[in-house]
Amino acid sequence: MIDTVVYWASEYHIDGFRFDMMGCHDVETMNRIREALDKLPGGEKILMYGEPWSAGSTNQVEGILMANQENMKSLVPGIGAFNQPLGMHMNLENRWVRLAEQIPWDVFESKYAELFPNDTGNVAKPLRTALGSLIIQKKLCFSDRELVEQITENPYLQYFIGLPGYQEEPPFDASTLVLFRKRLSPEIIMEANDYILNQDDDKKDPPLILILYIHKQ
Repeated sequence: MIDTVVYWASEYHIDGFRFDMMGCHDVETMNRIREALDKLPGGEKILMYGEPWSAGSTNQVEGILMANQENMKSLVPGIGAFNQPLGMHMNLENRWVRLAEQIPWDVFESKYAELFPNDTGNVAKPLRTALGSLIIQKKLCFSDRELVEQITENPYLQYFIGLPGYQEEPPFDASTLVLFRKRLSPEIIMEANDYILNQDDDKKDPPLILILYIHKQ
């Protein structure tokens, strides 16, 4: 399993792996896969996440930790999990999943996190939530209220803005978008777009983030 994933990544340049029913695999194996990917050139940027459940009992050896929700803390950094609605299988080729992989969220998070403090000085909303929401809004031309409803109903949009799993409750209210637009200046948006253009000149798909200032009023 480890050799297969490494082979796909090194020979075919696969840049993301999603493990259906990740809870059927043990923690040690998943950690070893992540560590093996990280050793490849640029491997630390390869996406790796899975469904932290098994959809039933497994014939596991007693004492072996399985990569399920209960044991997520035992997984090394770089292994994510998304709690999608029961019965749904997310498509890694979905445009929002692909776009999320192109955007250096961590770069902008570290640089602009101070723009979103709460009363205690901590970050109230992750920058990815703010920037991701504005990208969705500009691309799909939603009103503030409609945007919140669409994100609430769509697990792909929730994944794009960085939520850890599908939730039925709105991640924020419509009035919060006013704050997002106030804090994220056109210069920040331009910087995000330029970064993606510089990083992805060789990609066939056009950088969807361009829509942010194509539709700028």
